[in-house]
Amino acid sequence: MDRLYQLKMLLKRTLIELNLFKIYPSDVRQIRHQHVATWLYIVILLSTCVILTCYSCIISETYHEIVKYPTQSQFSNLLSLYPVSLQCPCSSISIPYNTFLNLEPQYHQVCSSDFVSTAWLAWLNEISSSTANYADFRNNGPAYFHILALLCKEAIKTVTNALQQFLQEKYITAQVVSQQVFASQIAAFISSWKVATMNNFLRPFQLISAIQQGNHLGATFSNVLFSITDSNEFQVDSVESLYKNCSCLLLRSCLAQMRIYHQPAGEDYYLILTPVVGLVAGCFQVEALLTSTLDCFYRKNCLDIMFHFVKMVVSDTRNITVTSLDPSLNDVSETIESLVKRLFVDSWYDSSSNNSFSAYYQACSPQSCAFQRTGRRSIITIIATIIGIFGGLTTGLKILLSVLLRVFAKVRSDRSFRSHFGSAKIWFFTLCNQERLASRLHTLLLLITLTALYLASSITLQTQTEQVAKPSFQIYEHLHLLYPATLQCSCSKISIKYQSFMNLTIIRQHQLCSSDFVSDQWITTLLLPNILSTYSPFEFRKVAIGHFQLLSLLCQLTQQHLSDAISDLVTKNFVESQLVLPTAFNMQIQAVIDRFQLATINSFLITLQVVRDMFNDNKLISIFETNWKWMNPEYSFESFFGAVIHTKPVVYGTCDCGLFPQCVQAGIVSNNLTIPGLMVGCYPLEALLQSTFECLYNTSCFHLLQTLNGSFTPLDASVPSRYKLNSSVEFILSQLMIEEWFSNISYENYYAECAPSSCSYSYLTHRPAVDVLTIILGLYGGLVIIMNVVVLILLALWKQIIDYRRLTRIQTINN
Repeated sequence: MDRLYQLKMLLKRTLIELNLFKIYPSDVRQIRHQHVATWLYIVILLSTCVILTCYSCIISETYHEIVKYPTQSQFSNLLSLYPVSLQCPCSSISIPYNTFLNLEPQYHQVCSSDFVSTAWLAWLNEISSSTANYADFRNNGPAYFHILALLCKEAIKTVTNALQQFLQEKYITAQVVSQQVFASQIAAFISSWKVATMNNFLRPFQLISAIQQGNHLGATFSNVLFSITDSNEFQVDSVESLYKNCSCLLLRSCLAQMRIYHQPAGEDYYLILTPVVGLVAGCFQVEALLTSTLDCFYRKNCLDIMFHFVKMVVSDTRNITVTSLDPSLNDVSETIESLVKRLFVDSWYDSSSNNSFSAYYQACSPQSCAFQRTGRRSIITIIATIIGIFGGLTTGLKILLSVLLRVFAKVRSDRSFRSHFGSAKIWFFTLCNQERLASRLHTLLLLITLTALYLASSITLQTQTEQVAKPSFQIYEHLHLLYPATLQCSCSKISIKYQSFMNLTIIRQHQLCSSDFVSDQWITTLLLPNILSTYSPFEFRKVAIGHFQLLSLLCQLTQQHLSDAISDLVTKNFVESQLVLPTAFNMQIQAVIDRFQLATINSFLITLQVVRDMFNDNKLISIFETNWKWMNPEYSFESFFGAVIHTKPVVYGTCDCGLFPQCVQAGIVSNNLTIPGLMVGCYPLEALLQSTFECLYNTSCFHLLQTLNGSFTPLDASVPSRYKLNSSVEFILSQLMIEEWFSNISYENYYAECAPSSCSYSYLTHRPAVDVLTIILGLYGGLVIIMNVVVLILLALWKQIIDYRRLTRIQTINN
């Protein structure tokens, strides 16, 4: 018990007498002040340590961590934990699609069936029909299946070439994307590619169909019948009454059920032997085929009946067997047009679908993944922090309190600061003359050098680089205003779809495309009752219906072409790893738009020119007899069904349609009145392209073209237009009839998609005073040594000079 008491008293006395600032000698008052400073030191030290410890335990910090060479499973795990901050830069940012995609189209069974085989097509070619009925399968069947085989072949070829090209294109990404984002992006790219491939495939067929209708090219049994009367008068008639009062002159969609007919000997009527389910006949065999289905060819009983009647008129006696299509694989009621629009592809099989993301991740091959996590400090970190602070804190407090004690003691002392300073000055300058000179010289040189260095460091401009993490658009605009030449930002997304920041549309086309002159009502008023046999090729009313049908179709096709092209453009990607500055961005995008406009126009015109050349070079005959005219009966063979009829070319002035299919001349009406701007020629299309719209601005002029009454509004000459009133249709079509484009480019939307992870900028500035002082202090030690050496050298030289001059003076005196 006594021991504990003694220990307690010892501890109490020790604490009372504790003095960390003991100075010898010290009087009673100084010792008391030292004890106070000691307790003040302890209280401040302990309070600071407690506060810092509590702060370190409570505060949450953001930790930046890096995982080297992460595996796919590690990436997935990190993505689930840190979806916002995780960044894994790809070592290869441009990866071909064929690295992780292996698309295989599964085609409709008809394209590999017996119905497109060489044997089947050759067998159909042997049909020798005894009926002239336009809707008889034996007249249309051979052409239908040849067209079907051609469509299959071209569709497969198109898909194969387009797929090969697509798989060689690059998937561009700077960072590894999540599996969900990867799958959605690839699906979008594939969908866009499919639409573009389909449009590229269909466009030539659409143009061929439109020009065939507008030129009204003759197709035996479908849109024209040839007949020779008993009086040896040759006559060509349209079949408008044969399709349930639907005129092929007006519509290309006139249709009738396809059947197999029998015409009794000596009779002018037909007996229906059997229908061919699903197939229809029409003005144009391609149009009719597209509207048809393959229903009959899924049914064995239908095929057997058809074979029975077809074999009666086949000269080839060989037996041919075909296998019906499997109805469990496809919809039997699906039209061939639907098959063509999807390029006969039933489905797509991706053999790499289960491993595509793994293949992409392996090709991307991230070298590291960086992420940020928030958490409290560990116990070890807290202890290490407190220990690290403790040493500096104790030293600092001791120095501070020691200085305060000395100041306090000096204030209370009888001696003033002035007397202390005077004593120091006397001590400093009480030196011999040479030492004083060296000291002063050293001080002077050092001051001059330091002043020069300070001025040089202060005046010299230096490049200062600053960095801003994830700046907002407003901050970026402010930085761009201040530092337009040096501002650089790294995009977190380097592949951005144009549609996210660009809107491109056609404000309007030429007013003709929205006028009455491309309406069905107007075209109907142009139909003449006996158009083919009454009027000469130079009479415009003979070809007026084809002229305006072509205008209507060209308006529709150009609109569709522009819509498809714009849709294709906006789904493409703008690729830049660095944020493009506003001025350069607008220039780049405008250049893209300019190239797109030119390419879109050229692609349509090239396709149109190829189709024009195809029709012109094949010398296909128009039922208007504008390029080839039927010869007089005396130049024909004996009049019976199947007779050969000779033709001769129509001549326009000195231009022969047999040699030059672009022959044209001004169109006239029945009283030989020339119609302003409207031309006639070998083909309605060629005449149309060299015509103008002048007549359509004048009501009295275009009324001359009508055979039926109707109220129609002329074109308005006061409407602003980039084209002149007398501009040719060919010139207007060379711009796809576009009057005005509209483009809207949003830099702010582009910035949002780019989402810069950081921006850096540089500027010239004077060195801060702290930096200058730091430099001076860093050089001070070396300068002191150098100045010492320089002073010694200067003093030695000075001494030698003095000694030399003294010696010289002595010698002079002696002499």
